[in-house]
Amino acid sequence: MKIVNMNEIKYSLERMRCPKCSEHPTISVVGDSLKISCCCETFKELLNKTAETEISKQTRQNIEKQLKNIFK
Repeated sequence: MKIVNMNEIKYSLERMRCPKCSEHPTISVVGDSLKISCCCETFKELLNKTAETEISKQTRQNIEKQLKNIFK
């Protein structure tokens, strides 16, 4: 069972727009990582932070679900 759904994170990041340029990023899933291509470095940093937050959130939710099932 995969703990993190990278495609879900990819789609949520692709919906974001750069605050300066109003452009959408191009995100690719490469194995268990994301390749981010966008217009400026500031936006890339924002996308990286958002991806980290989403990965942490998904990981925590999946671990909690697995532990809940173990201790039923």
